Amino acid sequence: MDQIAGILVGGFLAIAGGIAGSVVPIVLQNRRERHALAYSLAGEISSLIEIAEQRKYEQSIEAIIQLVRATKQPLFVSVRIEQHYFVVYEANASKIGLLPKETARNVAKFYTYAKSFIEDVTDSNFSPKSEDESIQRLSGALHILRLCRECGHCAVKELENVDF
Repeated sequence: MDQIAGILVGGFLAIAGGIAGSVVPIVLQNRRERHALAYSLAGEISSLIEIAEQRKYEQSIEAIIQLVRATKQPLFVSVRIEQHYFVVYEANASKIGLLPKETARNVAKFYTYAKSFIEDVTDSNFSPKSEDESIQRLSGALHILRLCRECGHCAVKELENVDF
């Protein structure tokens, strides 16, 4: 009877050791992947926010709104964006689910706001017919830019401080 118990225990330990030996590397790999994803997204998001701040996008839009109000003339400035700024996000969008749910939510919101802002300011076909139309479009773009900044700061904080 002791021999059978020893064989069963030995067999169980061998199976458990084999499972643990194959699962542990996968768990460590997933953890490394989550860390790399979090830190690279945090870097990309913080860089985009810093670029917008350095280029004074918010202040520029506010100045254009003030100019439209002062002159009562419709105005909208369309910009050309030649660089592809969302490389990390677009290469890893399918892995966002590896992040904690609130962090993944804020990352997705940031990029949605950023893409919406870019869409608004690169629309070369938009030609406002009135002062109100100009102000409405500019104010909307400014609001989205501010949401983008706020959401981006939250996402970066979460990405840098998440316990994986």
